[in-house]
Amino acid sequence: MKLPCFWIFGAAVLVSNTAIAQLPSWNPEQTAVWEFVEQSWVDDVAENDQWPASYVHEKVVDWGDSQVAPRGRDKLTEWSRFDDESSNVLYYEITPAAIVVEDDTAVVHYHLFIITEDHADERDTSVLGLVETLVRQNGDWRYISLSGFEPRLNDDD
Repeated sequence: MKLPCFWIFGAAVLVSNTAIAQLPSWNPEQTAVWEFVEQSWVDDVAENDQWPASYVHEKVVDWGDSQVAPRGRDKLTEWSRFDDESSNVLYYEITPAAIVVEDDTAVVHYHLFIITEDHADERDTSVLGLVETLVRQNGDWRYISLSGFEPRLNDDD
């Protein structure tokens, strides 16, 4: 079942407002991890060649429900460049759901609401759930595992 865009947007705003209310209770480590995630999105959307090079660990593994198999850093970079050339992000919003930090490892669960436009000027609206694992390397956070999925809430199909 496809939901109208305004319902998806409304749900994203509701979740966003709930998540924002949680921000003050985060500890400094959780806040630093979320700031890293936010900046990675800024650089990815800006297409300034910072993503993924400046953000991923050399052993990163990326696997989502639209991929047949996991991919490493080189393929992640290739697909990122292809996406940059074939579509544009018109709007996106990321909303944290949970962040766990233990020593030099962090796991971030968050929602993505994104509107893109392809080479034929066709727009696509998507909502994704993202689960990403980061490791601290030389004092800086780096993604070591990326996973995304399309939520299937109340979907009878």
